[in-house]
Order: sequence, then C-alpha cells, then structure tokens
Amino acid sequence: MTTCSSARLPLLLLVPLALLVAGAAQAAAGDARLDLSTVQAAEGGYVLADGRELSLRLLSRAVEVRVDDQPAQRWLPQSEAVLVSPDGRHRLHLHRGTNGFVDRVSLESPRPR
Repeated sequence: MTTCSSARLPLLLLVPLALLVAGAAQAAAGDARLDLSTVQAAEGGYVLADGRELSLRLLSRAVEVRVDDQPAQRWLPQSEAVLVSPDGRHRLHLHRGTNGFVDRVSLESPRPR
C-alpha cells in the first residue's frame, strides 16, 4: 500500500483551492469572457460623424480607445458590438457592413441636462 508523503498532500490541495479562488474572483469581477476576436477586426482608425478621429487597439481584456489627441483609455466590451468607457457614461457602437466587418463606429455620449 502506498501513501502520499506529507509534503505532497498540501500541494495536491493547494491547486484546486487556487483554481476555486481564481474562479470566484473572476465571477465577482463580472468578466463575461466575450470573444474579443470580433472586436479585433475593428482595430484601426475611424472618423466620427462630428469629424473627430478615433482609434481602436485591442489589449488583452480591454480595448484602447483614443479620440483625437486625448490620452488613450481602456474601454471594456459590453457585447460584441458595444464598448463602454471606464466611467460607464459613454458607449461606442461598432456598426458592421454586409460583409460582417466593422465599417463605421458611433460614439454615444450622455446628453447635457
């Protein structure tokens, strides 16, 4: 009969515990694990309806958005067609053409009261 050594037993318990904690942290963060490949196809530069230039660049879990000469911000994907600003007040809609590629974007901002 073989037995586990006392040094090996904590390691066997540590791995499932680490996976459980990582899964709980991911669920608490609300990470929807969207498929960013659809956003990746939208990388590049666009001109908004008001004439401002906007650029998109895919990062690991977010999308870097830069409008004109302002500093780039990390926007999070809400869906495959909508990105949300860090403060949650602005939305960037990715409009796809008949070929399935993003051909234009529109920026939704809150209306002043």
